Amino acid sequence: MSRIEVYTYKKAQLIQYISHREKEGVKVFTLAQVEKRGVENSFDDSYNGIDIDLTSAIKLLINNEYSFKYPLESMLENLDGFDEIRFIVDEKYEQELLIEFPYFFSGNLPLEIESEEGPVMSKENNSNLVKRRIVDLNETEIKALFKRIEDDLVGHETLKIDLTKKISEFLYFYKKIKDQPILSFFLLGPSGLGKTEIARIIHNFLDEDSPIAKINFGNYSSESSLASLIGSPPGFKDSGEESDLIKKLKNSNSGVLIIDEFEKANKNVHNFFLQLLEEGKFDDAMGEIFDLSGYLIIFTSNLKKSEFMSHISPELRSRFNGIYLMMELSEVEKNEYANKVIDWYFNESKEEKTTEKVESIIKKVDIKNENNLRTIKFRLRSAFYLTHN
Repeated sequence: MSRIEVYTYKKAQLIQYISHREKEGVKVFTLAQVEKRGVENSFDDSYNGIDIDLTSAIKLLINNEYSFKYPLESMLENLDGFDEIRFIVDEKYEQELLIEFPYFFSGNLPLEIESEEGPVMSKENNSNLVKRRIVDLNETEIKALFKRIEDDLVGHETLKIDLTKKISEFLYFYKKIKDQPILSFFLLGPSGLGKTEIARIIHNFLDEDSPIAKINFGNYSSESSLASLIGSPPGFKDSGEESDLIKKLKNSNSGVLIIDEFEKANKNVHNFFLQLLEEGKFDDAMGEIFDLSGYLIIFTSNLKKSEFMSHISPELRSRFNGIYLMMELSEVEKNEYANKVIDWYFNESKEEKTTEKVESIIKKVDIKNENNLRTIKFRLRSAFYLTHN
């Protein structure tokens, strides 16, 4: 394959460029889409040619996903002889492209495309992620949300006060100044203190009928974890299939995402979230753009406060709206939590609630010496069953 020049574009111009090329009878694909369809099948009698966008492939290489570089080179070699192909890349990644593929590309030709200022991906093109978000709530609904947090989250009084302040601050800057696309909090502390419960309360307020989107990085500790998160690169098994993250985002109807056990994620994943929190958007392995603007993302970790600084980079720490250390609940607060759980069991089961039954359930659980709320709930569940059977 002879060395050719690649065309570069500005990211904000991409949507208009695609529309412009379609009017000329040219179809724009990502490299992964061409790989999935096959080179010959990517051409259609109605096309005057095709453009292949290399941006997503270069992003994967930047994130050290080098194991698929050879399949990419083989694919580029197979494209030799197709005169109807134009290669394009986001201008930010032009140098990386020339460094990674010096035998294929020799330089760039900037695309002269006039574009109106606007988002890279319109809402219509990304309708699969149009959810009910906190930024969609009116003033009355925001007050109701704050009351729900106050009523349903037991303990953590200082945290609850600060959360409501941070949410109000984010809403102002998101709507008035467009200063930050995503609201994010990082919650530290041992398991079972209510870290994910905060996200669930907000999710249930927004939409209680759909599952919350949650990724647990205890399952994403390998070097290929980024590919598992956003999809397999071209040439690999399951290429073109929806990733776990995208499936969970689509299955949930609220703009809330939980990232659990974040300390187990590797550097590539950290870099992915660094970009996501900064831009509010991400590209999957197929080059599709997903807009999470207005989302709430809650990161959780079992790290101690002293360990947090060494595990999370300063660049990433600076993107969080708040970083909090979750404290153990007092005995009074744990009893309050236990009574809420018991009340819920009685309401859902339609069983008659009596003082004697409640006291019998409480006595069966060592609430004073147990700090994990999930364990308390599990033991209350067993005690409730024994009381009624």
